[in-house]
Amino acid sequence: MKPSYPTFLMPDDANGPKSILGHQAKWIYLAISLAISLCFASCLQTIDFEVEKDKLEGIAIDAVLNVGRDASVDVTLAQLFNFSFESTRPLEEAQVTLENTIGQSIEIPASVIGSYSRKITDGDAFELKDGMGFRILLAMQDGSKIQSDFDYLWSAASTPSLRKNPIEVFITRRDQVLTRDAFEFFTSLHIESTEPNANGRYRWDVLETFRVFNADGECYFTNPLDVNNVKVFDANSISATGEYRLLSRVINPFRAEGYYIQVIRRSLSQEAYSYWSEVDRTITRMGGQFEEAPGRVRTNFSYVEGQSRDLFGFFYATHSDTTRIYVSPEEAKFVPPTCLSGQGISSFCQGYNNQNGGTKLKPSWWDAD
Repeated sequence: MKPSYPTFLMPDDANGPKSILGHQAKWIYLAISLAISLCFASCLQTIDFEVEKDKLEGIAIDAVLNVGRDASVDVTLAQLFNFSFESTRPLEEAQVTLENTIGQSIEIPASVIGSYSRKITDGDAFELKDGMGFRILLAMQDGSKIQSDFDYLWSAASTPSLRKNPIEVFITRRDQVLTRDAFEFFTSLHIESTEPNANGRYRWDVLETFRVFNADGECYFTNPLDVNNVKVFDANSISATGEYRLLSRVINPFRAEGYYIQVIRRSLSQEAYSYWSEVDRTITRMGGQFEEAPGRVRTNFSYVEGQSRDLFGFFYATHSDTTRIYVSPEEAKFVPPTCLSGQGISSFCQGYNNQNGGTKLKPSWWDAD
């Protein structure tokens, strides 16, 4: 039996579609981890205790160096209070720097409040090579300085492929069990890596892009899938070849006029894999008596000078590649929805057409028709 691991979608991918999760959703995995970290006994046990107000604040740092078709670095800073990711606000202005192990550094400018982003080009005189280490340096307004550990960049030795398999799934609706046509999606496993004496470690993110025709023409929508799970794989500890099952998907009529599954594979260092595995174990905890005691998810950020607030989050360097597979209207057995059948567009379809993430621009990679 092939192992199955759950997935989490991270910020924008330099080699593929942009995530439409938004800043609040980008922190959801940390929110769950943080909540569990505060339970020092069984998850079923309630603990009441008082903590001084100034101890209830923290800094959440989400940072990734992404090397793909393009290279970019993205850092998001948020201030937590009351130990709740519902109680967050963008952090005050900070000086953010990316540094490599040969002493080169580049500043990362703010794009919006609390978010820093930069594309890295040949003109930046900043080397990006497999086997090099990278870290984030933060100079805060209160005078404190924070830095991450170095994380090392490795890449897969080959490009993955995708496969789809038509299946039937059972759905319960109004006390009735119905069958629906669906597809399973698989990605090929490649254990080779550029890391010496080691096999590859990966995390996968999955998105869907689909087309809708209506009175205004055609629109394209991109949505993240399965965002409450973390799909990770370590070819050093699990002997597996062949394929990895990503997910199954029912393609309803509103998505069946042209549908792509997009899979972003991200290479991981041993430390980054350990972090994402820890997040996986934390958010999938069932509360059983034989599970290990819940604890705080690790961070690779620490204070160099000063120390005012707790630190959460992680920085990692990754090489990403994006693969896509198309499901045609014929394969999805497309039947036009009633509200698109010549009687005009209902308010439901109009709202659907105008939802966040839609665009009238056909993606440059859409080559199915």
